[in-house]
Amino acid sequence: MPKSSIDYGSIKLADEDGGRTVIIYKAKPKGAVGAKCVAAKGREDPRTTPWIVEQLRRGGAGRCVLQSDGEPATRAVVRDVIEEACATSSLGVACAHSAAYDPRSNGVVERAVREVKDHIRVLHCALTDKIGPLPTSAAAFDWLVAWAAELLTGAQIGKDGMTAFRRMRGKPWNPRVAAFGELVMARRPRALEQAGLEPRWDQATYLGTRWGTIDHYVADSEGHVYCTRTIRRIPEDQRWDGNRVRGVTGVPDDHDRDADPEVPQPVAPAVAHPPEDPEILPKRIVRGFHIKKTDMIRHGYSKGCPRCEGYRTNRVTGVNHTEACRERFRQIFEDADDGRVDRARQRQGGRISFRPGVGHHERDPGTSGGR
Repeated sequence: MPKSSIDYGSIKLADEDGGRTVIIYKAKPKGAVGAKCVAAKGREDPRTTPWIVEQLRRGGAGRCVLQSDGEPATRAVVRDVIEEACATSSLGVACAHSAAYDPRSNGVVERAVREVKDHIRVLHCALTDKIGPLPTSAAAFDWLVAWAAELLTGAQIGKDGMTAFRRMRGKPWNPRVAAFGELVMARRPRALEQAGLEPRWDQATYLGTRWGTIDHYVADSEGHVYCTRTIRRIPEDQRWDGNRVRGVTGVPDDHDRDADPEVPQPVAPAVAHPPEDPEILPKRIVRGFHIKKTDMIRHGYSKGCPRCEGYRTNRVTGVNHTEACRERFRQIFEDADDGRVDRARQRQGGRISFRPGVGHHERDPGTSGGR
């Protein structure tokens, strides 16, 4: 079964304190590589999980083993990836963990981390030689990290004489690219739909290409990023503008991000106020009758009920039984003289509701069964 591995790495300049955290993905046996700047390890960056699922889709592995080291932050991400893949795709993902804090036990991705860091260093040195310093906090650095991994997948030739892309697709990938950060002429995405005298080409900053496609990412004069399928290089003495590169504001997760994104203000703590009428008290929520897993096995799972479907496939999530499902089991319990419905009706004062969330208390999603 194909194996994919993930690990974290850190990159910083000599005069920087914090630097950037990067997550690296490596797929075997094809050799595809992916890299992305993240806010921190683990679940602190919610965009990490969808990105890993997207890398699994791009690799074309219907079933694979996702391996990571045994650090708690990485293990939590792997669990989230498995849940996300099951909920949003047909991918089959199993987990495997190597020894925690032992780089030698996960050598495949450790070598990929070194390769990605080496290529990031090469691209960064080549860029700063043309435009001057570029801090790792710049938005363009996020694109540089992603472009380094795209090049390793689409252009690095292995010992077998093939790139990772050719191993996956059986054909070479020969796009027309430019140097990272270079000014190019980019054709507008909907140029043919414009008026006859409107310009169809704009000068933009080149930020990389997605492997396997001809989708080029470029930034306009305002720093916003968009995708185009055609670029042309300009004379060499006009290709470099450091202010344009440092002025890029869009990032791979948000192409239209502004230079100074609005920082969410902290929510003021809630203050408890006593009720005006002390006699008015909130109504007590009482629980309804409980449907056990053994009941579903004995009487069958309800079609279209997400709770029953979760138990049938051994992927129980925090969803409830539908109203039709609860009504079906109510009739079954009453016909079998099961006292659960009568006890629930007594708790609710002779009234029982079968709508989820109304008239009964829903059990914590972490527990088995449903209310």
